[in-house]
Amino acid sequence: MSVMVLLIVVVILAHYILDSVEQPHHKAAAAQLLAPEQQSQVIDRHNSLRSKQQAADMELMAWDDYLASMAQIWADRCKLEYRDGKDDIGNNVYAVSGDQFDPTAGVQSWYEERAHYNRSGKLKCAFGKTCRHYTQMIWADSRLVGCAYQRCRPLLEKGTTLYDNGTLFVCYYKPAGNARRPGRAGAWLDSAPFKKGPACSQCGSGAAWCKNGLCNSNCSADDDECTCKVLCYNCPKLFDAVSLCRCFCADGWFGVDCTLPCEDSHDYCNSTWSYPDWCQVDTVPEHCPVMCSRCIPHPNAQKCDAIHPDEILAHVSATSTRCQHVTVTAMTIYVSAVVSISNMHHFIPAHQHRH
Repeated sequence: MSVMVLLIVVVILAHYILDSVEQPHHKAAAAQLLAPEQQSQVIDRHNSLRSKQQAADMELMAWDDYLASMAQIWADRCKLEYRDGKDDIGNNVYAVSGDQFDPTAGVQSWYEERAHYNRSGKLKCAFGKTCRHYTQMIWADSRLVGCAYQRCRPLLEKGTTLYDNGTLFVCYYKPAGNARRPGRAGAWLDSAPFKKGPACSQCGSGAAWCKNGLCNSNCSADDDECTCKVLCYNCPKLFDAVSLCRCFCADGWFGVDCTLPCEDSHDYCNSTWSYPDWCQVDTVPEHCPVMCSRCIPHPNAQKCDAIHPDEILAHVSATSTRCQHVTVTAMTIYVSAVVSISNMHHFIPAHQHRH
């Protein structure tokens, strides 16, 4: 091989190696976790903004140290980039020039994208605009968050310098937002970030324990942190609703608030999707409640307005908080209370009066 050929090979290899090596980032130190006070500020700002969405299923958000450590690793890269939603973990990023940084300013900046969100119920942004940060931070199912930040010299975006001296703020969320759901005939549809409706009436856990308008799955009884906001439709078993703060639907109905007909709604039920394996997969039971034994069909299911157990709670709480402890006399008082308040006898079918 001639000297000229060897020289060309060396030049090509050197060019390849130099192109593949990233320019060094001059950082003040390793990415920083938030101080406890900052953590509280970030959580409070998230929950305050989430509670303003008029959502029926918005979860109360809490801090998670593991997610914060993941955010720390991502921020340390000094790149304004997004991690994909693998492991059911989502993320938001925020960049600002200079060393002065307020974590709540980053959270508020994400929320301001609300102006670009298409409120048609689908996961859509206005043309040419972004709203993914907003939809992630108010994604109803996301209940854990952890954040970190890094001061970067420089801070990069798509391989070029965004700021010579900047700060990168990163938050990780679990479960991930901006997800998609299966539609009919195998299509994948954009999901809405939350369901509209009375606060805590469709919490994902099934129980409607509420704190400041947000679903609190850590509750089990009324106290300073928890209020029962269950709202049940279509002739539910109200006694169970009062004691456990969740709806137990009458035959023919399904869903957290018993508003969905008990029927399989997806073309894949009992075909591509089968019981029991597919019933363990994410939203399949929602589309195939009969196949997954989540409800009992009834061809003549009664339909009636909602009853809020708060109306009758005072009548039954003095006697018992659980159905199995209630005497026949207490049950009579309970039924009388429901009838007097609702003035609609068909709310409690005769067969449900029996203990």
